[in-house]
Amino acid sequence: MRLTVILCDSARVAEGKLYILGGGWTHVVADQPIEMSLGVVIAVPWGDANRRHPLGIVLKDEDGHFVDAETPDGQQPIRQESQFDIGRPPGIKAGSDLNAVLVFRFGALQLAPGGYVWELTVGEAIEKVPFWVVGGNA
Repeated sequence: MRLTVILCDSARVAEGKLYILGGGWTHVVADQPIEMSLGVVIAVPWGDANRRHPLGIVLKDEDGHFVDAETPDGQQPIRQESQFDIGRPPGIKAGSDLNAVLVFRFGALQLAPGGYVWELTVGEAIEKVPFWVVGGNA
């Protein structure tokens, strides 16, 4: 599978298309909680259609440690786990890759200045999206 992940302010999926607002940034000022989304396009090979695929997203710091957030159950890593599948629509040429289009939203993240990376895993495929949080006076 081929993964494309875009860090953005906001995103949504409509009619199988990814709509992005404020996409492609790598630096953000940490003077308030950070709202961000990940726009994801997964090219699924024809032979992998019509079955469930596990998907995981985790936020790590620049040293590779999980980044935690406060939850009702105490401090927990910032992560999402899910599954997806995609069918073979009629009229598509046999053997074609099929795009699964997804959005993951993360709101009100309190991140200290430094480097971070979102890691998206689908089966054996891993895509890493780095970004940096800079102080409010930068």
